[in-house]
Amino acid sequence: MDWQDAGGQRVASVLSRPYLSTHGQGDLVVNSVGWFWQLLARLVGHQGVHHSSPPGWQTIWKGYLHFQIVCRWIQYIKERTLTT
Repeated sequence: MDWQDAGGQRVASVLSRPYLSTHGQGDLVVNSVGWFWQLLARLVGHQGVHHSSPPGWQTIWKGYLHFQIVCRWIQYIKERTLTT
């Protein structure tokens, strides 16, 4: 599932509300690559403060796996509710 498809983009938008605060994120454009990168890092606990280093590839990979699990669960729940 690509994050920019209809379902993935909606999931990313919903997840971004609690994980990406507007404080310190003013330069990020919503639904851009940088925005999604920060979202993935925050999903697994990266602080994202100015004095810390940027998230590494392992952090991004863990965040992407977490994001995929969330997307798959939402897809599974939708399928279950449609069949019952």
